[in-house]
Amino acid sequence: MTLQTPEYWQTLRLVNLFRLLLGLAFSSLYFLPVHSTWVDQSFVSLFSKISLVYVLIAVIFILFWLLRKPDFYKQLFWQLLFDILFINLFIFATGKGGDEIAMLLIIPIT
Repeated sequence: MTLQTPEYWQTLRLVNLFRLLLGLAFSSLYFLPVHSTWVDQSFVSLFSKISLVYVLIAVIFILFWLLRKPDFYKQLFWQLLFDILFINLFIFATGKGGDEIAMLLIIPIT
């Protein structure tokens, strides 16, 4: 038996919106001169591609949230799995160990 209260869905909505905003912010770093302080120059292209895929996945998760299918716990599982995967990809793509970026990325998981 699964208990899916509206508060659960509300929390998932907020995490999805944060994920989308974070992906858009990371995608915009490609066009701003500030990316040189966050991302190693040899990894800028990789970082921007990962950011765009992250935005696409965030939009897909929002669509699943709107449909309420699959159920809450399945959505939560897949979203956590993808967040952990993308944290590792973003940390790798910074080329600097990713201490600054890791703090931003850990928020959707907690």
